[in-house]
Amino acid sequence: MEHEIKKLTMADYDDILNVWTLAGLPFKPKGRESRELLSLEMDNPYCIFYGMYDDDRLIGVVIGNFDGRRGWINRLAIIPDYRGKNLGQLLIDKAEQFLYENGAKVICALIENINYSGKF
Repeated sequence: MEHEIKKLTMADYDDILNVWTLAGLPFKPKGRESRELLSLEMDNPYCIFYGMYDDDRLIGVVIGNFDGRRGWINRLAIIPDYRGKNLGQLLIDKAEQFLYENGAKVICALIENINYSGKF
């Protein structure tokens, strides 16, 4: 099974929120995930939003950003019907590639409590 990964833009905003909703990932559309703030992040050359597609359906999202010292992976989400297929790892790999290319020596990830299983 091969899925296309591509850079997301503000034209994908509603689809991004849909993935986060279906995946059960908490977000703040009137706060840090508002159109205005996500637009600023997407305009930052050290921040990337990647989406994974099954045909034309967005099924996964990840954000990678480099703060000048560390790379960060945030907001990784795969909709439930596509979980358990290692697709999240493919998005992480793509974000890591971007971060290393932009100078990150250390990469960190933020994990929501709802995703912590105790198994790594």
